[in-house]
Amino acid sequence: MEKTLLAFLFFALTFNSFSQERPPELQKKLDSLWGVWANDSQSDSTRVKAYGDYIWEGYLFTKPDSAFILAKELHTFYDSTKYMKAKSEALYFQAAASFYQNKFPESLDYYQQGLDIAQKNNDKTSMGACLNGIGRCYQVQGDYSKCIEYYERSLKMFEVVGDKRRTASLMYNIAGIYQQQGNNPKGLEYLQSSLKMFEELENEYGISTVLNGIGNIHLFQKEYDKAMMNYKRSLDIGKKNDDKLTMAYALGNMGTVQERQQAYEKALDYFKQSLELYEELDDKKEVSRLIGNIADCYAKQEKYDQALTSYQQSLAIKEAIGDKLGYAKTKADIGMVNIAQSKYTEAIANCKEGYVLSKAGGNVEFEKFACECLYDAYKATGNSKKALEFYEQAIVLKDSLYNEENTKKLTQLEMQYDFDKKEAETKAEQEKKDAIAASELKQQKLVRNGFMGGFAVVLLFAGVFLVQRNKIGKEKQRSENLLLNILPAEVAEELKQKGESEAKDFDE
Repeated sequence: MEKTLLAFLFFALTFNSFSQERPPELQKKLDSLWGVWANDSQSDSTRVKAYGDYIWEGYLFTKPDSAFILAKELHTFYDSTKYMKAKSEALYFQAAASFYQNKFPESLDYYQQGLDIAQKNNDKTSMGACLNGIGRCYQVQGDYSKCIEYYERSLKMFEVVGDKRRTASLMYNIAGIYQQQGNNPKGLEYLQSSLKMFEELENEYGISTVLNGIGNIHLFQKEYDKAMMNYKRSLDIGKKNDDKLTMAYALGNMGTVQERQQAYEKALDYFKQSLELYEELDDKKEVSRLIGNIADCYAKQEKYDQALTSYQQSLAIKEAIGDKLGYAKTKADIGMVNIAQSKYTEAIANCKEGYVLSKAGGNVEFEKFACECLYDAYKATGNSKKALEFYEQAIVLKDSLYNEENTKKLTQLEMQYDFDKKEAETKAEQEKKDAIAASELKQQKLVRNGFMGGFAVVLLFAGVFLVQRNKIGKEKQRSENLLLNILPAEVAEELKQKGESEAKDFDE
């Protein structure tokens, strides 16, 4: 007990400094969770759940290194209690914390250990969480086939246990893979399902994230107004909730819209705002992506030295964190700058590396871009045969991305989604009207029944009154007849009129 208390004090002192950065409401919630965890009179399950929520809410996304340290305490708890859920939770949080520190091989190993324990205990929720984590690790490393496999397995687990929030999140993740493979109709289908579920849950973070995904599809289709509309909606939600991650993602995407429309200064402004937020969040993958976006703007403005400096910065981060697909795209970007500077040998080397990695990773868009780079480089050197080879490949890949059938499917999906949404709104409005009408009808029936009941009471009293009056009349007549029978008529009449009679003498 003394050892546990010392551990609590150590963690409290170690992590207390972070509390100053948090909103008061969040800090209050975290203090409450910590109190439950520290209370050994609570059940093991209650304490472990509270501690898991404490790590999730307070550290995992903002201080993953601290989350990793905190997760170790769950191992200690398992050693003393043998409560298996504590061990599986410890492995899960160590895996997630490693992921957010861009330590993907370590993350994969922890997720696999957690999955093994969850399977032994038939804990479907933990199985789903670990399968999802494994899928994410494969995704960032560019292995899409394994990624989809694990995402689909995870999705089934969450559907079985009825976890709508995680089901919606998985649908969003799967949509992203289909987009990267160039299957935008399938991607949009999953995004719309995800958005619908998040809206039912009134989960604003989920809604804002999916809106960004839908915006990306419109961006890819060059529907810039629609893309910007979705990004702005997402940004507004992020600002409302002071959600830096959502704001960073939306701002970066809005910068890309401006870049595609050749408004480079506006694009740079958005990119730099986004980069600043990602640096605050210490999200290295997104930091490298934003530096690459800034480099793109410099390259399109023919500021090649600045572009190459930024590309090299981005490339170094991607290599360090194992982002193979990001590395591939940046290599091709550098190759394009080499072509602009007439450095064709360097261009071919860089674009070839980008091509091989993109093809291996299954990213059709990046592969197409690398083919275009190689076409331009070989054409410039007079190698017509090689130029034609990569030109033809680029055309085939472009057709698979932008073909008319895909565009038609996207339009149909959007129209169907809008129709379903309007139909649901109309149905909800009609149900509301029906409920109001039913309430009014019920009130009218109550008034009518009340009136009829009141009228019946009046009739009842009237009937009683008439019966009583008739009864009194009959009794009165009977009394009169009786008087006439036993008294002289004169006396009887006097009693009837005055209620009394004066004494009189009668002759016998």
